[in-house]
Amino acid sequence: MRYSLATLAIFLLTTTGLGAVEIPDSGLVRIRLDQDNAVISIDGTVQSTDRKGNAPTKHVWFILPMAQGVHTLTLSKAGYRPIEQSVTVGPKEVATVDVSFQPETAGNSSSAISFDSTKFAEVHVFSDPAGAKLRLDDAKQTIELPAQLTLAGGEHTLEVSSTGYEELTQQLMLNSGEIISLRFLLRENQPFPISAEELGLEFQTEIPLIDEKVADKLRQQFYGFAETFAIIPLTQGIIARLIVGEDSKYEANALIIAGVGLTGGSYLLGRILSSRKRSQIIQHNERAAQENLLAKKYNQDINRIIREKNAEAIDDWEQKNRRRGRVEILNK
Repeated sequence: MRYSLATLAIFLLTTTGLGAVEIPDSGLVRIRLDQDNAVISIDGTVQSTDRKGNAPTKHVWFILPMAQGVHTLTLSKAGYRPIEQSVTVGPKEVATVDVSFQPETAGNSSSAISFDSTKFAEVHVFSDPAGAKLRLDDAKQTIELPAQLTLAGGEHTLEVSSTGYEELTQQLMLNSGEIISLRFLLRENQPFPISAEELGLEFQTEIPLIDEKVADKLRQQFYGFAETFAIIPLTQGIIARLIVGEDSKYEANALIIAGVGLTGGSYLLGRILSSRKRSQIIQHNERAAQENLLAKKYNQDINRIIREKNAEAIDDWEQKNRRRGRVEILNK
């Protein structure tokens, strides 16, 4: 059966996982793993993401641009035998590595790819509390603890975190062939301040005082009524008394009398009502001052109780975490 060049090219692209990716002048290396959460290092540098920002994933090509020449590829995963292989990359070439991990408990001491254990360090990582998450060398993925890591010699960063605890970071300088065990003693997050509501307490609200000027405004309001009555009916009556004849004296006098009565009544009523209002305000303010004094003392007692409870919570937290927030080296 014959195939066209175009058909053959499509077949090669789809089976290699490169698709329409342009191969740079320096070349590429593509790696396919049969396990998740593996650590890939090239020439001693951990590669946490590929050229597309993807983390190493089972059965998915992990593609990286690579300079021309010979490179050392190392792969490790907790519970499996570490792997090392030399990879040669030519100009505009794609070097392919298909990896199969073997469990450490397997009788066969060899892996799918040859491995020199003397070039690696073995790191056992534990956490208290157990089940914390480990991030290695800024990788996107995390590893649940406890875990056994096989790492290339050199400097590594271990970040351990757990919900409700402060994150703890440790820098490691590993030597090839070294075996080390670490335990991360995480410190609990500092407790949040206790509120009155959590203690079943409630602050009392102070009663606002009333300004006595309210009574003055009421008096001024009635004085304004008096001025209106003095201007309109009283003035009209006086003018009518002076201008109209004898036939209209009665009506003019009635206007004058009404104006005088309304004006005087407004002044008098304004003084009476404002005086009563002032008395009510004074009584209210005296009663409010007494109740506010009791409320202020009650609120001070609540604040004292809250301070004592928070101090107890901080003391308890410090006692429980006095020797935490550090990394123990169990053996070296």
